[in-house]
Amino acid sequence: MYARYEGSASGLVGTVAVTILAADGSTYAARTTTGITEPVAGSGVYAVADPDPDLTLTFVWDEGAGGLGTSETLYAGRGSTASAVADAVRTDLTPELAHLDADVSDAVAAPAAALAAAGVAGDPWTAEVPGDYEEGTAGALLSNLQGALTTLGARAVTIASPVAESGTVTLCAGDDYAAADGRAVAFAVAVEDVPSLTGATLKLKCAEATWTATGATSDGTNWSIVFEPTAAQTAALTAERLAYEVEATLAGGNVLTLATGTLVVMRDIPEVV
Repeated sequence: MYARYEGSASGLVGTVAVTILAADGSTYAARTTTGITEPVAGSGVYAVADPDPDLTLTFVWDEGAGGLGTSETLYAGRGSTASAVADAVRTDLTPELAHLDADVSDAVAAPAAALAAAGVAGDPWTAEVPGDYEEGTAGALLSNLQGALTTLGARAVTIASPVAESGTVTLCAGDDYAAADGRAVAFAVAVEDVPSLTGATLKLKCAEATWTATGATSDGTNWSIVFEPTAAQTAALTAERLAYEVEATLAGGNVLTLATGTLVVMRDIPEVV
């Protein structure tokens, strides 16, 4: 499996580079031009091998140091490809196909008896599938095949907090991050590390936005500071990586920085009409 990037021009092998980020926003593989190819010469489409299909990885492309291109996220579980599932289905159906071959041979030798056994007025194609068929019969084979095809392409989806343990915040442009949906951007700050935040004004700031906290509560051990950016606010973010800080203006007027880190913005995929 490969991650792909549509560049601004063809012939940029050696210039196009990729940085691979883990699901928590940390660097999985540093920026490199090694291993990047243009599979179809002159197409301007570049590719790099997927290093681990069992991990959720984001490929951040650029066409020169300091410049940003686009990003692509490949989600965990893509290793279970349709080809692998199809191979498993073929293996499971091998004995069933042997039985089916024997059944067809019997049906050709004695068509009248086969149609009578079908029990559907001489037309086996009107039989309900799945039905109550004995193992080894054609009806059982169809039922097993139906179950195998149902699982083809199935994938588990895990929703994680926007704030990773490393402090990296990952947002999808155009998404709402409401606390009611369990998606709020929340920071935990140890009570013993900061003055009282009661009555403080708390803001999440980056070069393209400033959001005011919608809540700040303490359980005696940690302050939980909650931000709930709206779809309109996240859609307004144009950069894909931004430095951020969480800043508090205390009730007495003093200002202090509570947290800093990187804000990663995943671009929205537009609807095709």
